[in-house]
Amino acid sequence: MRIVQVERFRQQAQFLISTDAGGEGINLQFCHLLVNYDLPWNPMRLEQRIGRIDRIGQEHDVKVVNFQLADTVEQRVREVIESKLAIIRKEFADGEDKLADILSTLQDEFSFEKIYLDALLKRQQDAAALETVARQIYERAKAIIEEERFALPFSNLAGKYPLSPQIIEKRAGKTKQLLEQYLRAYGGALNQYRQREGFYYFQDPGTGKRMQNVIFQQKYALEREDGELLSLNHPYLAELLRYLDDNLQDDMTARLVVRENKFKGDKGFLFIYRLTVTNYIDPARHYFLPCYVSFAGGKGRVNNRISRYFQDFDQLDYAELVMGSLPYNLDEAITLAQGAVQQQAEAFFFETRERLDKKLLDEEEKFKKYYQDKELAVNRIAVGNIREAKRKELENDRQTRLRELARRRQMAPSLNLKQIAYVEFI
Repeated sequence: MRIVQVERFRQQAQFLISTDAGGEGINLQFCHLLVNYDLPWNPMRLEQRIGRIDRIGQEHDVKVVNFQLADTVEQRVREVIESKLAIIRKEFADGEDKLADILSTLQDEFSFEKIYLDALLKRQQDAAALETVARQIYERAKAIIEEERFALPFSNLAGKYPLSPQIIEKRAGKTKQLLEQYLRAYGGALNQYRQREGFYYFQDPGTGKRMQNVIFQQKYALEREDGELLSLNHPYLAELLRYLDDNLQDDMTARLVVRENKFKGDKGFLFIYRLTVTNYIDPARHYFLPCYVSFAGGKGRVNNRISRYFQDFDQLDYAELVMGSLPYNLDEAITLAQGAVQQQAEAFFFETRERLDKKLLDEEEKFKKYYQDKELAVNRIAVGNIREAKRKELENDRQTRLRELARRRQMAPSLNLKQIAYVEFI
């Protein structure tokens, strides 16, 4: 129902009135004015509301209007706390972007609701006490930014990936190309909606499942809430790849003629190996290693230049080659390819393990700082039995994370031959 109402707001209505249920999980960057009629005491919730419109895809300056009751204890508390957060924004150029992360950590140490309740119950403004709490919030926020102690530094997808917009767009194109080839091969088709650029629909020829509002590029997700972004990690495509892998196991050989003038006249065998490196926790890393064994001159030899040429199949101009028996020794080619690819796979494995070790060392350092901060926060709890229960819970969580770190360091490689093709260049 939320999706329905968001689409109604996007296409028909001028205003959307929402309870706090609209504070998370919806994208409203097509509008740029937010009125907070009832302000939450926790500033984290306020940032979440603003984040519905102040996000990627916003094309206008965002305006936020907050209604407050003047001359109240509540307003005084809010002014003192927000003044300190404003200093953080001013002192740190990127503090604004990280404010949600900062508040997420602060709310574990400071109960904003309790600060307000204490002030309201006393029915008087204890300026000195309030200023002390605000100063503590400021100091902790400053330390969090300086030391980058945000949320728990553990994620299977954490790390810096060199994903430029061009790479993302290229991957989207390959995903679309894979689906089109599958549908065409089995009698289906990928259809684009009229007057809706980038949106497609199709029916799976194998299962009969109908997919609607399918998109391949992320930019279209900003236009409609009901867009179904297909990537290789989408459950539908992941299942499709498993199905194809199971059903095409017997079809691992091919005969190709490749139009490439610089290799004209060369004949040989192309072997496609897949190296998988996994610790069975993080997403497995896959490397496809092509190896071409040339029989130009009669004797087989590994040709590294042509092997590199086959790393990008999108550039190939090829067709099926219909012919009789092969004139060259396949067993000899397999032996040569195995020796060359094993050396290449070993280099990839050690490089992958080295990168992961460095990444895990960085995570371990952040891990230690995180639990030091959490322990300090737990020690501030005044009630003894609650403090001990939280301390025990924190230690159990820490030990769990340590065991996970140890498991993630255990990496295992596997090398499998996926495809063999006899190739003639013309």
